[in-house]
Amino acid sequence: MNIVITPELKATWQHLLEQLTGAARRLFMASVIKAAGRGAAALAESELGWSRVTIRKGLRELAAGVTCLDAV
Repeated sequence: MNIVITPELKATWQHLLEQLTGAARRLFMASVIKAAGRGAAALAESELGWSRVTIRKGLRELAAGVTCLDAV
């Protein structure tokens, strides 16, 4: 895996995530991880502070095409 997360990219992703909530947020995270490839979830957790549980839920939603209900 050759992923380099620049400070600019990190700031852009964090700003975008501040604007998103729920399923949209999870789908964005899942899309980034899926595009980055194997091992990206661990990298996102350590470098970006993203929850692997949230990423996993987003990946499942992305694969199934079904949105999970949030616990609100």
